[in-house]
Amino acid sequence: MEDLYEQTIERSEQIKKAGYNLIEMWECNWIKSKEYKEEMKQIKSKYKEIEELNPRNAFFGGRTNATKLKVNGKKMKYIDICSLYPTVQCYDDYPVGHPTKIFKPPTYNSKWYGLIKCAILPPRGLYHPILPVKNKRKSGDEKLTFPLCQLCAKLNNQKDYKCTHTESQRIIRGTWCTNEVRKAIEKGYKIITIDEVWHFEQKLSYLFKGYVKAFMKIKLETSEWRNDFESEEEYRKAVKENLGIELVILKNFDTIPFGY
Repeated sequence: MEDLYEQTIERSEQIKKAGYNLIEMWECNWIKSKEYKEEMKQIKSKYKEIEELNPRNAFFGGRTNATKLKVNGKKMKYIDICSLYPTVQCYDDYPVGHPTKIFKPPTYNSKWYGLIKCAILPPRGLYHPILPVKNKRKSGDEKLTFPLCQLCAKLNNQKDYKCTHTESQRIIRGTWCTNEVRKAIEKGYKIITIDEVWHFEQKLSYLFKGYVKAFMKIKLETSEWRNDFESEEEYRKAVKENLGIELVILKNFDTIPFGY
């Protein structure tokens, strides 16, 4: 620090010896000055402060949804996707390595793979919206929504409300995986601005495969198995061919009926 101060003094003397009228001020005094406050006010009004992309903002909870709360005179359907997380871990791609960070790109590139922080305009009338948004409630906590209008979500407008808000009011902002945004664009979403992109050149589909299979093997060996197989050997063969897992011990196999 002392060396830096001496270099500053030396530079000041050189400027003064060259005949210039040098005005100096300590930073702490400049921050307190009226000129600084006025200059910062102008900068803030001209440029909006943009936070850096935070990967945590792209994580959302599981999606649950009741499409209809009440239906009269019809058979109801209940859909539950089991073991979705380990399925994704076992079969889907994951980014690896360090990302290339792209700031304020002028156009969208569908080949990006990773994370994107952007403002995007949802379409009107999409039955199942794609992109999630966390909205703060009066209680202070956050509610996960899938809105077609940011202002409607903020005001907690219900289904029977017809949105009349402008495009600028409907725009949602957030950080999402590029796969999500790509699907959203297919369904009619339009990107307005892009703040930052983390693009990964490398990806692997087997990053967690061994981990998932190790526990899936234990689960299959200690769980009741489907009785639509005629023999233990047929069941073992099906598991090996479809999952690549070699089963050793089956729980209560002798007590499970084969159907003959």
